[in-house]
Amino acid sequence: MTFAAPAMAAGDQSIFAAAASAPVPNSVAFTFVPRSVRWGQRFSLRARVSSARGLPTGRCIFLRIGTRGLREVARGPVADGRCEAEVSLTRFRAVRYSVHFIGAPGWADSRARSRLINAGPAPGCGSITVESKLGLASATVAVRKGRLSCREARSLARQLISGKAKYVDNGYSYQNYFSLPGGWRGSIHTGAWSLDNKRRRIALGGDVKYDS
Repeated sequence: MTFAAPAMAAGDQSIFAAAASAPVPNSVAFTFVPRSVRWGQRFSLRARVSSARGLPTGRCIFLRIGTRGLREVARGPVADGRCEAEVSLTRFRAVRYSVHFIGAPGWADSRARSRLINAGPAPGCGSITVESKLGLASATVAVRKGRLSCREARSLARQLISGKAKYVDNGYSYQNYFSLPGGWRGSIHTGAWSLDNKRRRIALGGDVKYDS
């Protein structure tokens, strides 16, 4: 003897289908936000996406929260439940960020806000005037990360801007840089210069103008 399964009512079918296709809930939260930064300094924001029903996939969008609303500053894929952005600030004295997780098909979206980040100008080391290949150069000098005496900071800036640094050409413009003894790498762009020492965790920079 065989028994036939009872027919499912149309209403029950729609409820079952909706439950099966509902996006999987998750949550996103910041895992690293600096308490304070200096203007012009690059810093990281890190977030993690988690769910009780597996490892979410999708992408993260990082936005700065301002008086005029949200402004996107970075975006990228979620890898192993993590996402990260590298950003910088100018002018703002205090700011918060928001991270929006945009889930891949099957995953719900989620969002979170960061704590307040205080920001301000980098400690100034005055300015220098030096002869360069482009004429007389006037530049401001600031220690943007780490600790370094202003005397050494100005000396390094003079070497870079005057043309005494070695130019390292790696074939692509975005991979090229200037090199100074002691592990310093630098660049000079329109109106600005910078030097970094990863081993010592120090970053220098400032504005530069030429009198041609």
